[in-house]
Amino acid sequence: MTNEEIDAIFPPELGGNAQISDLRLILTYLAASGSAFGGINFYDVNSIPDRDQLQDLSQGDICLVRHNQLNEPETFIWDEDQWKVMVLIPAGGGGGTTYNKATEEFQIGPTEEAYQEIILSQTPTLYEHLFVFLNGLLVSKDDFNLVGNTIEFIADYIADGDFVIVKYGYVP
Repeated sequence: MTNEEIDAIFPPELGGNAQISDLRLILTYLAASGSAFGGINFYDVNSIPDRDQLQDLSQGDICLVRHNQLNEPETFIWDEDQWKVMVLIPAGGGGGTTYNKATEEFQIGPTEEAYQEIILSQTPTLYEHLFVFLNGLLVSKDDFNLVGNTIEFIADYIADGDFVIVKYGYVP
């Protein structure tokens, strides 16, 4: 991915937006380092119907839609089998999503290990993103269940000392 592609998807003038700044930093580093990042495709389309026509999508593919239903730019990530909002860039004067975003960090202790679950402070909405990272790696949706505000891991997945980060959207 080139710096021009990063600038097109995450405009530099929106660097004050934490999500955009975080992603720009990561992608810029990967582009500059020559990392064997690969595997994620970046698309730039004019509309939601154009996005929905994309073929052969892989987990983590990113798509900038120039004009969503509100005629605003919006960035999506392909997550398992559907596009999910990654970054909404509201036009001047407001607008945008009604979801709040949260990031929670957990140091797994004996209790979480015994019950194989963590409890979030909010209940994630299924219409927004939900990403679970275990010791820095993305956890497959096959390895946990979401029940209300509780993430239940499948069969001894987490252990004492593990570090879990959960990024999700919720309705305020």
